[in-house]
Amino acid sequence: METLISVERARDILASHSFKWDIEEVELEFAQGRILAENIFARCDDPAFDNSSIDGWAIQSSDLPESRIEIGKIFAGSEPITTPLRPGEILSYHDGCSYSTWIRRSRND
Repeated sequence: METLISVERARDILASHSFKWDIEEVELEFAQGRILAENIFARCDDPAFDNSSIDGWAIQSSDLPESRIEIGKIFAGSEPITTPLRPGEILSYHDGCSYSTWIRRSRND
């Protein structure tokens, strides 16, 4: 048996085997560690607004890095900021915070 193999070789080995899983219906509380047999979809968006999945910065791409000044932070649960950034201004935003339409507009500056 090989001890160190390439990614390509690993893919070949997996592709040469067939995997057949038994499907069993269990209550959600007993589903931890199992694999879903089919995709599931939420009935509604939660939260019901566009939000950040990672921390980052709202900036105007036309600004030079040395000319940027942080004017605030946006956290999950805080009110969305609706005023556009002015040249040289940046905002830090954090996981789960609400996106405002001005952030999308600022991306195209």
